Amino acid sequence: MTVAEVVAEPRHPTPLWSKNDRAVAGLSLALGGGLWAWGWWAASGTADVEETIFGVVLGVAAIGVAASGGLSWITTGRSAVRARQREVASVIDQRVAALPVCSAASNDAEAVVAVAGSPRFHRPDCLLVVGKDVTTLLSSAELLPPRIACEMCRP
Repeated sequence: MTVAEVVAEPRHPTPLWSKNDRAVAGLSLALGGGLWAWGWWAASGTADVEETIFGVVLGVAAIGVAASGGLSWITTGRSAVRARQREVASVIDQRVAALPVCSAASNDAEAVVAVAGSPRFHRPDCLLVVGKDVTTLLSSAELLPPRIACEMCRP
């Protein structure tokens, strides 16, 4: 597998939330909104505290129901994101292991390249410069500070 094949392979992820997750969150938010509207209606129209208590309690319960739906939505999404992060890390590890090992010839101080606007210089086969427009640095004066060696390919 070449570096270009490793970098260019596309991915088509699945949605973060399943239909069931969306239904639970949507229903709890809708139920909370409905209960809140009912509580508003029950508490309105009178100034008597005894008559408004039911509406206020219903409104507070409605906020709890809606908040649980939102919390369910957020925790399910975060869990899915963490699972994808683990999957991506595993794929990266596999792809890095499949890359060819650099030869000793690439350690030659003369064979380094740089991308315009970047202070770092790299080996020509470094993953960070593959497919980019690079300039070959030939003299040792071009490698002096502010230029620094790439931490990944370590030329």
